[in-house]
Amino acid sequence: MIVQKTTPLLWIIDSAPFFLGLFSFEIAIRQMKLKQQTSRLEELVEIRSKDVLQRKLFYEALVQNNPIAVVTLDKDHRILSVNPAFQEPFGFHQDEIMGKNLDTLIANPARSDETTLITKQVLSGKGIHEFGSRKRKDSQLVDVEIFGEPIIVNGNLIGVLGLYRDITLEKQAKESLAVSEERFRRMFTDSPTALRMEDFSRVKAWGNEKSDEIRANFKEYLTSQPEEFIKLYSLIEIIDLNDASLQLFNAKSKEELQEKLYSILTKESLKEAIDIICTMLDGKTSLECEMVYKRLDGKKVYTITKLSIMPGYENLGTNSVFKYGYH
Repeated sequence: MIVQKTTPLLWIIDSAPFFLGLFSFEIAIRQMKLKQQTSRLEELVEIRSKDVLQRKLFYEALVQNNPIAVVTLDKDHRILSVNPAFQEPFGFHQDEIMGKNLDTLIANPARSDETTLITKQVLSGKGIHEFGSRKRKDSQLVDVEIFGEPIIVNGNLIGVLGLYRDITLEKQAKESLAVSEERFRRMFTDSPTALRMEDFSRVKAWGNEKSDEIRANFKEYLTSQPEEFIKLYSLIEIIDLNDASLQLFNAKSKEELQEKLYSILTKESLKEAIDIICTMLDGKTSLECEMVYKRLDGKKVYTITKLSIMPGYENLGTNSVFKYGYH
């Protein structure tokens, strides 16, 4: 290319094709990069969209198939959706409660202040875990475990996730258990028969440690090692005993009998005492034998002693009941 050097205008005219071509080339490169960036952006958007869709489907499946009642609320505490499990404890179908205030529907009329406080806590961004009663569609109350979690996006509260677990049967079972335990306590305490409950767990632990050495022949070992038997007997802990048991051994308290537990054994009944230990170590659940004890005042008492291990504690040795019939 020949460029005019004397006349500026002619120089510009002669140079124009070169600069225009260079400019066009730069434009083409930028357009190509822009297309590449656009394509990459579209790929990222597609990947993110699929990821968001997958998460949405996962969340929906998790909620819909959850055995616990789940309700999604907006920031004004209005119902956006409930899962099928919501109907079981509360009796409401989703189509009849959409857009309604949750507290108005299920709050316990007698504890409305409690419900309002929980709502305020969740709407302030705090998760809650409570127990309480809520109203069903038929106005009956149902006992529930309550979870409330705020839904926060980009620092803003957009809604609330509520979960309700029906604990009616669980609560009834606990109440029944408490009644049974109280009944057992009264029968134990007021029984005219001497009863003593003992914890053999440390004896069981000793047996587990010694099992390889003794090869499960505990009776022979304890008979030949009286000092070991005395040490082992001291590991027994009295959990409880009734007044009839205190009277039988002439003890003033559980603590006194615990301190002198080995002293109530007699030589005549050493074999039976070892049998009781071995019964526990062998995993058996009961034993009955005649035994002679020495009361704390030195007098002998002849008894029929029965050991019973409470169901469920066979391998633990923590709840063993001794029943004494004497003559």
